[in-house]
Amino acid sequence: MDIEVDHLLEVHCTYTARQILTAFDDEKVMSFREGVKWLPAKNTDVFFITLNKSDKDYSPTTMYNDYFINEILFHWQPQSTTSDNSPTGQCYIHHKERGSKVVICVRNSRITQLVWHRTRYWGSVILSSMRGVDR
Repeated sequence: MDIEVDHLLEVHCTYTARQILTAFDDEKVMSFREGVKWLPAKNTDVFFITLNKSDKDYSPTTMYNDYFINEILFHWQPQSTTSDNSPTGQCYIHHKERGSKVVICVRNSRITQLVWHRTRYWGSVILSSMRGVDR
């Protein structure tokens, strides 16, 4: 991995979202709730992903189908407003060619709405494909 924060965050270790974003020197930690956080100074998208979602905590449009395919492949469903043809979708798909990075942070389930406890830092990834799904 070639992200500057590798010496601050260890892959497969658990952190809070605040700790992860602080490691990236993000000054707007308090304005972040969930989803994808773009960090322009680091040219990096940080994906915060919840695997097990319940109907009581999520609306039908945010029940993304995210899961590990195997130990090296992860299926990530983009946000409902992001199609593969949208500018954001194109940035995700072509991030490697454009010189930007994607890191993923995964939690099993939501504990509270505003707090990301026990979020596992998986580090840098390369998106191999993206396909939006009607919700």
